[in-house]
Amino acid sequence: MADNKQVTVLIGLDLSAAFDTVDHRLLLDRLWLEFGVTETPLNWLQSYLDGRTQYVKMGQHQSATVGVDVGVPQGSVLGR
Repeated sequence: MADNKQVTVLIGLDLSAAFDTVDHRLLLDRLWLEFGVTETPLNWLQSYLDGRTQYVKMGQHQSATVGVDVGVPQGSVLGR
């Protein structure tokens, strides 16, 4: 403790970006196996995450489109 002249350490952990690196397949499997999410809700989440792509655009230049199989789309309810 600080008043006893001992070292105090604070570790901050920001979980707001926790879903940014979660593999979609791993997320869906865990929802099914550990939380019992099945059928319609699981199918809805899978259809929401499957087939996502992204690209970078700067002025008139645009990168190739690549598939995204990790993270949650920005601005989505899941991404907040």
